[in-house]
Amino acid sequence: MRGQYYLPKCHKIIRRIANYQLNKKNPQQQILDGAQQLRNFGSYPDLHVPKFEVMRGALAKGDMRFEPYLFVVDEVIGNNLSVKKFKRSEREEAGRVLESFVISFVNFAKDIYQNGGFYPSDQLYHQYVYGKTADDTENKVYFVDLDLKFNNFNRENPETFLPYSSLIVGFIGGLIKYSESVANRSLGNARENYSKLLNSLFNDPTFPSDAREFLIEVLERIPYEDSQKESDTV
Repeated sequence: MRGQYYLPKCHKIIRRIANYQLNKKNPQQQILDGAQQLRNFGSYPDLHVPKFEVMRGALAKGDMRFEPYLFVVDEVIGNNLSVKKFKRSEREEAGRVLESFVISFVNFAKDIYQNGGFYPSDQLYHQYVYGKTADDTENKVYFVDLDLKFNNFNRENPETFLPYSSLIVGFIGGLIKYSESVANRSLGNARENYSKLLNSLFNDPTFPSDAREFLIEVLERIPYEDSQKESDTV
């Protein structure tokens, strides 16, 4: 990945923060705020962000370009969810890990809806890795796309409801369907928690009609079946 460098001996990845993401007037505060938002996102049980530190790079004397900021991140050894294939022997563990991950994601979404706040504005399967850091003994799901792309949900601003619904609530629904195909069974606890979240949104009279229509489309794409059958990976 461009702007990303690997240090194999210490299991670290150095990721340069793109200059276009930075506020030129006060980049340091923006970096600190973004780091805190990432740590908040990873503070929920089973919703993990790898350990990282923020560093400020240096330029050669006379170089007038914008000084780079860097995230030094613990490497996660595994595969992202867009390409990971689980063997039949791995499915029980994977189903358990993924269900716990989804439930924590639902709890995060609930807190954002109730209290407002920031959430990562990119939500794609390849931004999540199933695997371990050097400190882990068990597999976890890690959000590895560390950058400064965040949306702010504010109940007082109707324009923030649809992005929240599509990027967070809709993404969770897709994760449930994906996780059930991996585990080859229905993830009842995850579905129950997700259903409660959806009901709370549908029953909120302040929930805008465009966001409501989007969630109806999500439900139509994610049928509540007893199981999701897919061919085994041997």
